[in-house]
Amino acid sequence: MSSRQTDNSEKDAKISVRLEALNQIPKDEIRILDAFHGKGVMWKEISKLTDKTLHIDGIEIERGKSETAMEGNNLKIMPTLDLSDYDLIDLDAYGSPIPQLDIVFKQNPKGCIIVYTFILTMHGGGSKLMRMMGLTDEMQKKSPTACKRKLSIALYNYLAYNKINEVNEIFVKRSSSRKWYGWFRIPE
Repeated sequence: MSSRQTDNSEKDAKISVRLEALNQIPKDEIRILDAFHGKGVMWKEISKLTDKTLHIDGIEIERGKSETAMEGNNLKIMPTLDLSDYDLIDLDAYGSPIPQLDIVFKQNPKGCIIVYTFILTMHGGGSKLMRMMGLTDEMQKKSPTACKRKLSIALYNYLAYNKINEVNEIFVKRSSSRKWYGWFRIPE
């Protein structure tokens, strides 16, 4: 049986993390940027599970997938937005949200909660994290398995480098996936 990435896989873990993050925001109305919006299914479901009013701005790269989201590459759209306008930014990437986190950390929206999905893979931001730890691309090619084992350490080092000292997460480990779903707050 083959496994493939689908929108909203591990739905219970994703919902749990998002509800926990929402409960940390002491407001009745919450502004959310969903950088990987899709059809908006996840936040529609979450809005039914909370008493808070959610105002969601989505970004979706796939043309016609969403009727309400901004269409385009979130790496191009996010830098044009004032991220401090949001209480929560959702980075549910297929792989690593490191390029999007780079944008968030550059703007430094103080007090904003960041919800993320990080899949342990050398694709996407994984190689960048390894380079930040001093492992060259050549070293990564010679020992990809050893590097993959270090990705979680690299992620925490990356977050610590960006002054994130507390992370709240759920780790899902199965033969088909090694995923972290978590959230943290940008320090005030």
